[in-house]
Amino acid sequence: MTRSSQNTGGWPTVLWIGWRAGEVEHQEPLCLAHRAHVFEHFPASAYGLKRRGERCSMCVAHPPQAAESRGRGTRGSGRRVSPTRHDPSYRSRPG
Repeated sequence: MTRSSQNTGGWPTVLWIGWRAGEVEHQEPLCLAHRAHVFEHFPASAYGLKRRGERCSMCVAHPPQAAESRGRGTRGSGRRVSPTRHDPSYRSRPG
């Protein structure tokens, strides 16, 4: 059985949502996570537009960092951290 957040191809279902934030009216295609965010923060003005989209506009605008998706972290300074070498012969190699 397919979850409601995904279509049969395994890709997230993107739906168009409209809402008002202050004086600005928004109408954008959003994934399930971003739709939940909009409905949580703007419950009085959020509404569905009954059409599908290709991509979530918020995911496209703020993609996850590539380093995090590869499993690498960052140090407190924001620099990337390389994986630790565990090869014992690495240190004994001539220079």
